[in-house]
Amino acid sequence: MAEVAANYGETLRMWRDSPADTRLPGGETLQEVQARALAVIETIAAHHRGQRIAVVAHGGVNKTILLGLLGVPLSYHWRIRQANACINIVELDGALARVVVLNDTVHLGDDV
Repeated sequence: MAEVAANYGETLRMWRDSPADTRLPGGETLQEVQARALAVIETIAAHHRGQRIAVVAHGGVNKTILLGLLGVPLSYHWRIRQANACINIVELDGALARVVVLNDTVHLGDDV
């Protein structure tokens, strides 16, 4: 972490303080991630209406999806926790998204 702070201190500070406005070197902004991820979710949902499906993604992508479905600004990125291998359950009903379970890790046992 010291090397990252030494080489990218300002970017790291911006990412911590204002993630929605920060582009990490060589990467996307959260807005770009969210647009790409929500487009995929919409496509999957359209092809599987009325079915239960599983979508697997990284925690940061999950955060952008959850915030987008709830209509919450990306500036709230750090207010959602996504543990490794956590489960989120979202019900989609047309334009309405309902978060039923968030960041569930009970299946991992007590070690989390």
